[in-house]
Amino acid sequence: MKTLVAVLTFFFLFTSASFIQPFIQFDVYGAENVSVPVVKKVHTVDVGKFPYTVAVSPDGAFVYVVNGGSGNVSVIRTSDNKVINTVDLRPSILVGMAVSPDGAFVYVTNTVTARPSGEVVIIRTSDNKVVDTVDVGISSHGVAASPDGAFVYVTNSSSHNVSVIRTSDNKVVDTVDVGEFPNGVAVSPDSALVYIVNSGSGDVSIIRTSDNKVVDTVDVGGTPIRAAVSPDGSFLYVTNVANKNVSIIRTSDNKVVDTIDVKGEPIAVAVSPDGAFVYASNRNNGFLSIIRTSDNKVIDTEYFRGSSFGVAVSPDGALVYVTHSYPGNLYIYNTNLGHKF
Repeated sequence: MKTLVAVLTFFFLFTSASFIQPFIQFDVYGAENVSVPVVKKVHTVDVGKFPYTVAVSPDGAFVYVVNGGSGNVSVIRTSDNKVINTVDLRPSILVGMAVSPDGAFVYVTNTVTARPSGEVVIIRTSDNKVVDTVDVGISSHGVAASPDGAFVYVTNSSSHNVSVIRTSDNKVVDTVDVGEFPNGVAVSPDSALVYIVNSGSGDVSIIRTSDNKVVDTVDVGGTPIRAAVSPDGSFLYVTNVANKNVSIIRTSDNKVVDTIDVKGEPIAVAVSPDGAFVYASNRNNGFLSIIRTSDNKVIDTEYFRGSSFGVAVSPDGALVYVTHSYPGNLYIYNTNLGHKF
């Protein structure tokens, strides 16, 4: 019972929402004569209650949204932005999601089930059917698939560890102890390293995948939540909700080389496919901060009333998908609006 209360408290801490209608405003900090992607909201898709995480298929044809409040996953066809399927996973509190590199499967963490442990639900995308469930640790949260498709890594917040799932047979082959209350997870492009964001201890554990050993720990900010790796693997971007900033870790020596203040309390983070921009969505006041990676400056801030806990970028970088917790929408932004300042 204590675990259930703790999980519910954690979940609703990150799903508070305002009941004011969204509005649009832009702040641009770009330098003169520099082209920046002034994003524009071009579409809104109604999904389930308290949409939390969003992911895009590798070919960009589909977008998947985890709806924590309604216990399901919305499947959106990007050609017309229509919800073509809703996969019911109740009873559940769904948090994390990842798509396999080949787009064949979606992995969803279910942090509250009838079992004492959390689980990962595996959805086959060809027919959007649940084909397997894997028991992991307590309060499973973040999930990421290795780019080579061989493994899936799951953070278990209340167990303070990471489950390593072999995708060939969906078996847990290892469990790695990390910091306190691990949340976000990201894998390097070469699948050699896994980065675990520990919200309780305020650091990032780095796991070497060849032997699943923690090889380094990097202190970041207060209550870090999620992380994203640059496409070339050179940098890791970590959101720190308590400090209202983003830490940038240089992966060659695992040093924090910059900290970027953003408006609001950043939760989710994504990097554009070319590595030129970082998008951080924020809870409560609903800011989408756009960071230019060439100089680590916030060049644009999109405002909307409400809460956002998920952000993803299309494979071509043209669209940014942002979850909006109330009344339960997915906002779609166009980035192909570069403008000279």
